[in-house]
Amino acid sequence: MDKTKERFIGNPEEFKVVFRSQCVECIKNIDREKCEAYEIKPIEYRKNEKNYPVFEEYN
Repeated sequence: MDKTKERFIGNPEEFKVVFRSQCVECIKNIDREKCEAYEIKPIEYRKNEKNYPVFEEYN
């Protein structure tokens, strides 16, 4: 296979899965565990198991 086609074919070893919390784009987010709405964010929101009820996106 020539090099131009090889770059479009991936192997499982080449992929990296990155977890991204829904809080990342919220303007109330302070850090991974804190926000303006909660002193300590519930783990369900940090792990995206529940939708964050006070989410406000950047405009």
